[in-house]
Amino acid sequence: MRSWPFLLLLFLLLLAFALSLALGSVSIPLEQVVRILLGGEADKASWATILFDFRLPKAVTAALVGAALAVAGLQMQTLFRNWPTRSSWASVPGPVWAWRWWCWELASAGR
Repeated sequence: MRSWPFLLLLFLLLLAFALSLALGSVSIPLEQVVRILLGGEADKASWATILFDFRLPKAVTAALVGAALAVAGLQMQTLFRNWPTRSSWASVPGPVWAWRWWCWELASAGR
């Protein structure tokens, strides 16, 4: 069965998402996080505020940025026809070239 790596990665993603909602300077128990997300009342009213106003937007933004970076990497490989992802060109010069180009664009945008 080939789907077990995908399921494992999906489980790890969901676990990391749940932990990012629960852990912080104020720890919120996971069962409280689930209860708040499902519309229930929290034991402390401040937990719902912390969850909805601070932690949930940050966690969703982090997940979306990670997905966007994955798509951008795929597009870079497609653009340069670099399908072997383990080649040395993909691991060093490509990202360095992209970083230099990005810095050049930022520097020339102010002129």
